[in-house]
Amino acid sequence: QGDAQADLPEVSASQLSYVIYTSGSTGQPKPVGVPHRAAVNLAYARQGHDPIGEGDRILAAISVGFDVSIGQLLLPLLSGATIVIAPPLSQLQAEAFWALLQRHGVTHINSVPSFFDTVCEALPPQGYTGLKRLMLGGEVLTGALARKLQQRLPGTTLVNMYGPTEACIDA
Repeated sequence: QGDAQADLPEVSASQLSYVIYTSGSTGQPKPVGVPHRAAVNLAYARQGHDPIGEGDRILAAISVGFDVSIGQLLLPLLSGATIVIAPPLSQLQAEAFWALLQRHGVTHINSVPSFFDTVCEALPPQGYTGLKRLMLGGEVLTGALARKLQQRLPGTTLVNMYGPTEACIDA
């Protein structure tokens, strides 16, 4: 049948990967073009800081219309980790969320603080000890919520990912 890759055009690191619309620091929505290089650099930088591997399971529950989903999908593909595809978090009740994590052995989550503020109180009494890394962004992570999460999820690294998206997803 021939080489299937022969039909694919070559893609350079400087070519456009995706476009997001952000208000940035101006308060006015504007398009920002993100090249392939930026997405790949972000994945490798994250992998260098806190490596994930074949035994890790990354929760993918963020809409592909939100740039954070790119990191959720690209990093597992580069590292051999498993992607656990879940319904959008807004569709899950708190108890169902914790049951999903337990059932699939989720080790890494990228979400928003307001969701975890809602589900934190529903954490089962035995807790959830499988979570290695919880990255929260898209809105302000308060000190009170950070302390509550650290108490309820001991052993989990909590990362505040709030920052400009123009650089490629987060800062």
